[in-house]
Amino acid sequence: MDKEESLKIRQEWLEKIKKEGKLKDSAKDNRIILTALQNPARREMIKFIGISNKKSLEEVKERFKPDLIQAELNLNILEKALFIKKVEEDGVVFYTITPFGEAYL
Repeated sequence: MDKEESLKIRQEWLEKIKKEGKLKDSAKDNRIILTALQNPARREMIKFIGISNKKSLEEVKERFKPDLIQAELNLNILEKALFIKKVEEDGVVFYTITPFGEAYL
């Protein structure tokens, strides 16, 4: 993917999340982002998901060895901070990296 195409994808994603109301105000958004990035395990989760761009909850749980509740909590924080997004395929939950998450990498 070239730079121009990447920029277009990021712009489309940004417009989509604005329409969905996921961007609130910069102060709140910055707090959410800082909270997500304060935890080293969450930073590693972003990298882990970003390497292949798609990981299941089970793969994340196996890699980081937290219990299910802790894994879901960390993933929910990263999702709220817009680093990852949750998608369901054939009844299995996967997490993918967003353009914002790619920018972090």
